[in-house]
Amino acid sequence: MPDHGNSLQGWIRFAGLVLVVAVLYWAQAVLVPVCLAILLTFVLTPPVVWLQRRIGRIAAVLIVVISVFSFLALAGSVCTARWSVSVTHCPPTARTSAQKCRTFR
Repeated sequence: MPDHGNSLQGWIRFAGLVLVVAVLYWAQAVLVPVCLAILLTFVLTPPVVWLQRRIGRIAAVLIVVISVFSFLALAGSVCTARWSVSVTHCPPTARTSAQKCRTFR
């Protein structure tokens, strides 16, 4: 007589895996920002601790946060400038990109 318990156990594991993937997909709107915040915490803690020994906690946090946001703003402006230059040099591509941006919004 064949053992059906082993087959049922495999299906239960598969259903559990599908359930876990579905819950993670549903919760990604919350989990992705939380994971990014944890990553940023681990990355930015050493410079804050180093500055904290010299100038104090509040000043160290402010300097690191202002530096990070300044770097992100600079990187965004450079990317925007390069994109706008490439768009002005390629009018057909610009129309296609503009149409894609409108449909994306």
